Amino acid sequence: MRDAVVPLGGRDWNIRFVRRKDLPSARYMGLCNRESLELLIYKRLPEFDLLDTLIHECRHAQNRVLFEAEEFIDETSTELARAILKTRVLQDG
Repeated sequence: MRDAVVPLGGRDWNIRFVRRKDLPSARYMGLCNRESLELLIYKRLPEFDLLDTLIHECRHAQNRVLFEAEEFIDETSTELARAILKTRVLQDG
């Protein structure tokens, strides 16, 4: 995994994989910061949780309305992560 700048919702966002202490609380796996245009993802998550969290935070960044819809984001991000991993579209090499 590597940090990157990606376009989401018409703006360039910095995605950073960080240590636990870089997040506001130990219960956070990721964070979408609309002021700094940064997504922070805890880098020591298991593969599924890492992908789920990355999708989750990207979806918050894409659409301000979705920022308020936490339950919907949780459910659909997990579904997308399962589909991506089950189909093995992301393989090294």
